This record gives sequence, C-alpha cells and structure tokens, in this order.
Amino acid sequence: MPDLILKHHRKFIEKFYQDLPSTNNFEIPSEYIERVRYLDKELTPIPGYYKFDNTPYWKEPLDMLSSSSNIQKVVIVKGVQIGFSTGVLENIIAYSIGSDPKPILFVTSDKELAKLSMEIKVEKMIDSCGLRDRIYSQTKQKSKKSGDTIYQKQYQGGFLVSIGARNPGKLRSMSFPIIVMDELDSYPDHLKGEGDPVSLADNRTNAYGDKRKILYGSTPLILQTSKIWKLYLTGDQRQFKVPCKFCGEMQVLKWHGVKESGYIYGIVFEVEKGLPIYETVGYKCINEKCGKIMKNHDKSLIFELGKWEATAKTQEPGLASYQLSALYSNPSMFSWEKMVEKWHNAWNLEKNIMKDKEKYREFRNLMQGLPFEEKGGESIRYERSVLHRRPFYIKNQIPNQHIINECGSPILLLTASIDVQKNNLFIHIIGWTAGGRNWTIDFFSMDGPIEDYNSPIWKMLDEYIMNKKWLSDDGKEYGIINTFIDSGHYTQYIYAFCKQYSSGVFAVKGEEKITGGVTYRNFNKETLEKEGLNAAFHINTTKIKDHISVMLNKLQWDSDQLQPDWYPNFPDNLHDDFFRMFEAENKIEERDRITNKWIRTRWVQKHGADNHAFDTFCYSLAGIEVFADYICRNEDYLDLKMLDWDLFWEFAKQGHFYKINDK
Repeated sequence: MPDLILKHHRKFIEKFYQDLPSTNNFEIPSEYIERVRYLDKELTPIPGYYKFDNTPYWKEPLDMLSSSSNIQKVVIVKGVQIGFSTGVLENIIAYSIGSDPKPILFVTSDKELAKLSMEIKVEKMIDSCGLRDRIYSQTKQKSKKSGDTIYQKQYQGGFLVSIGARNPGKLRSMSFPIIVMDELDSYPDHLKGEGDPVSLADNRTNAYGDKRKILYGSTPLILQTSKIWKLYLTGDQRQFKVPCKFCGEMQVLKWHGVKESGYIYGIVFEVEKGLPIYETVGYKCINEKCGKIMKNHDKSLIFELGKWEATAKTQEPGLASYQLSALYSNPSMFSWEKMVEKWHNAWNLEKNIMKDKEKYREFRNLMQGLPFEEKGGESIRYERSVLHRRPFYIKNQIPNQHIINECGSPILLLTASIDVQKNNLFIHIIGWTAGGRNWTIDFFSMDGPIEDYNSPIWKMLDEYIMNKKWLSDDGKEYGIINTFIDSGHYTQYIYAFCKQYSSGVFAVKGEEKITGGVTYRNFNKETLEKEGLNAAFHINTTKIKDHISVMLNKLQWDSDQLQPDWYPNFPDNLHDDFFRMFEAENKIEERDRITNKWIRTRWVQKHGADNHAFDTFCYSLAGIEVFADYICRNEDYLDLKMLDWDLFWEFAKQGHFYKINDK
C-alpha cells in the first residue's frame, strides 16, 4: 500500500514541476546545473554531478530566479546542513555566468567574509562548472587590469562583484539585475549616514524593473530584529510538505508538534537515565490514525515526493518566501539522530527544562531555522546564586581530590578577570575543569589610584599576575594562564599596562551586542597598531550574562552524577556581598518611546548596586573561550579551524597548563 500511495504522489510532483518557468532561449537554472556542475568528493559527502534528487526542495526556489519567472524576490529562511549555499546561492551565480550572463552583486555581512566566500564557495564553483575559461584574466590582456580578482570576476556578458554589507559606498555605486544576499541577519541594522544596507542593495536593482532578481538567504537570529524573518512574513511563507511513508498524508516536518487533541507528532525518541536512546529516534506522522514512525533513511524517498505550498498571501507582488529546517537535511549529510544530540546539549530530558540558554538559542536558529525571541524581566536572585557556595573549600584552596569526583577532571587551568574602578581593581580567579565546570578560587580588591601611571597598584598587579601560585591538594601547581582587564573606563591606563605583555594579558571592552551573536571579536587592526597592543577584544556582555543567568538560575545537579557542563562553584567563605552582586542587574526590554518598536534587550545595573562579581564572571567566561579558541587553532597537535570544546578539554587534561610540584 505505501508503494501505491507514493507512486500517486510521484505523478503529482512530475506534473507540478512541468508548471515551473521555462524558456526557449535559455535552460532554466536547474537544468543547466544538472548538466554542467560536478562536485568533488573533497567538497561534499555526495560527489558527482549535482542532482536535485539529493535536495529536491532547492529546485523550485532556484528556478524562480530564472529570467522567465515572474518572481522578482526569493526569500529563504534556513537551518544548517541543508545545502543552501551549494543548491541555490552558488548555483544561481554559476547560471548567471555560464548560461544567462548578467552582472551580479554578491553581498555578505563583512569584507572578510566576502573574501572567504569567494575563495571557498565561488572559486570552487567556477571550477566545478567548467567556467574558468570564461573569466577574463590578466594573462589574456596584459595591458588591462585583471578581471579575475578576489572580489571581482569579469566574463562575457557581465561581472560578479562581492562586497561586505558594511561598505555603503559600493552598495550605492552601481546597478545590478541580480543581487545575492547571504546571511542577512548578520548585516548591521544601519550604516552611519546611509540607512539600512538591505534597502541600499535593493535599490541597486530598481533600473531593471520587473526583470530584476534578488535572492535573500539567512539563518534567522533574534525575532524582534530579524531581517530575514520580516521578509519571510511579507511573502507567501512557503513550507515544504512531504508524504508519510505509510499513509501518504502530506505534512510539514516539525521538531515537535501537538494537535488540539493532545496528540504529539514530530521527532520522537526514548530516554534512559537522562540520555537519548539514538536507535529509537524517528519521525512520528501527523495523522493520528496512522501514528507510525519514519526513520532517517526514509528521507530520500519522501523528499523526492515533496512540494512547496504557500501558507499565506504575499504582501508584495513578485516576492516568494521559503522556510526550511535541518530536519530536511539529506540523510547522508545530517541525521535526525544528530539533531537529537544537539537538543540533548540544550535541554534537560529528565526534568524537561532548558539547561543551556545559548545552546537552546543555537538549536532554534540553526536546527529549526526559526528566530529566537529575546525577553526582558530576567534577573539572578541572591537566593539562587548562594546555593552554589560549597562548604568543603575556602578561598585560595584547590581541592582537586573532591573536584575530580564531581567534575570528572581536576582543575585544568586558572584565569583572571579584572573590573577597574577609580581607586581599586576587583580581581576574580577561576579554575576550569572539563566541560567548563568552574570553581572560583579567589575574589578580592586591590586598592590604589588608577589614574596614575606610577601608582604602586600597577606594580602590585603585575607581580600578582606573573608570580602568584596556587598548590592543589593533589600536588599540582597553578599560575594564571590568561587575564582579561576591563578597559571601558580609564582606557589609556589599561592599554599602557596591557601592552607590556607579549601575550596572556588583554584589554577587553564590553558590548551589549556583537553582530552575528558571537561571544567576542578582535579590536580592529588600526586600533591595535595605534595603541601598541598585540591583541584586545570586544566581548558580548548580553550573550554572556544570559549564559550566567542560566548557570546560576537553571542548572540543576544530582550529586550522584557529574556536575552539568558550566556548573559554577564558589568557596564557603565568600561574603554575602559577592552573591548579591549577581542580582545588581536586571534584563530589560528597550523600546522606542514614540513607536514602541522593540530595539533590544539588555542587562541594566540597578542604581547604586555593585556588580563587580557579575562583570568579572562575564569577563572570565569570555577569557576561557578566547583562550580555548586560540589553542584549538594554533596547537599543531589539534590543528583545528575553529573552537572544539571537547578537544580543548582533552588537550588540557594532558597537563599543559599546570605543573606537578615534586615537593
């Protein structure tokens, strides 16, 4: 019976695709791509000629960008691992070079990403489609400027220009019939004196009227400010429906769905001792009368018979909008089991509560392809933070024998963070174990005038950072590995202190938001050179303080098991004032006074309340991430391209950041 049902759907899909745009002058994009594009095994787990059978959901959006389609704008809200870059972004560029040549503007979030995108995506696409000979190069016309550069490719009939969204001059300098915009939610909201970069780019197509083509693609980030989600809601909000393998009912794949009757559908799996049983992972049909469960390997069959269906009436003629989650990833690329693993990292399966807000945010954005709603009203109560005080150790003690039992490793390294005030420094020393579980070793103030280069406080701080040692109860000796110093105030004095060090001591400046939601970003090169600093960092205080709020308010620990990742521990003799510093701030929503439009959420200090512990804990979390990222990228033993926490902790367990005291 399932085979008969699927054959019926196959005939329907064949007729559906016959209705897509076609032209006598050019192949439509999907036909051209399947004829010319070859994917090397180094680039994909599915090597060979590109086939839309592997990702059938990208055929329609790509063909909507054909010259013969009446659609002018295509909006794609996406999760990860579903082949968007290859299936739509790169393919429309290839088509617009090789089959229907036109000028193309390719916009990414910044200049550096524009460069990487050209090197990693576009260059390899040009070769895989056999288009290299079409690109003008300096060797062909030595007297003229090369038409084959990092940011620009010239070819007969047009040229491709790649820019960052922070470059207003180039966003308003030329007209283009085709614009491809990638990761919109990482674009700045406004460019100084210029306006919205998305609108600036859109305006570059006005000269082409209804012949223009604009592709907007992005993973959504924050609900209240998401550019891609706003565009999606403006359009017809198409969803990709697939048939149940067993009953044939067409349905949109959802992570978790509940019908009015209470019937639960979507991804299901069994749990044992708080852990998913991955062999049981499957997708439960939306049809209550069916209720059967499909497995990850069934995706190929049901995707082939899927179709896009509009769920709303577009508010802008010529705009088609699509949304797709990682549930639709090709079975050989990203499995439902892998999604369950990501969910387990974010959600406590036994208690059915969030265990890591940042990982939950990432799951919603990257896995579900949905925006995350920021909410105000959060705070950290004294009563919650003080529960993390541990009676068996006091300041400046490192009870590794006890810590190993609770964390699975001893303290692996120590970091310092410093909050700077007019007449004192607040210093926070934290020890880190595997999984980010952390133990405050000391918190104290060092007194002296800050605004004096010859003040004895600077010599005292240098002596402390360079020479202070701690001895654990199992014979390990620790020094401070990494120090972050707040440079938001008394900036020049902090810079003067930090530039004495070739590494290990860094100025940081808190920011309420960093584009792309990252934890930190480097100071720009010009600032570093001007100030004589080797490195310095902007840190995303909103993101990190959200994480601290979850750590102190939400993380729960059954003492019969290891502590959850990032669980905080404080010595018994820390004063109550320390714990009250965590409730010195509230998270609020900020709205425009006239329009009531949501602007952002941010942590705001209560008037007259000290927040030094909260701030230094924030700097410490940024500090360990910066350090771990550096080690992952620069240690030959690891040889990684990005931060991998599990591998970093395994590396740290080898004893690189402490020494064994033989006395």
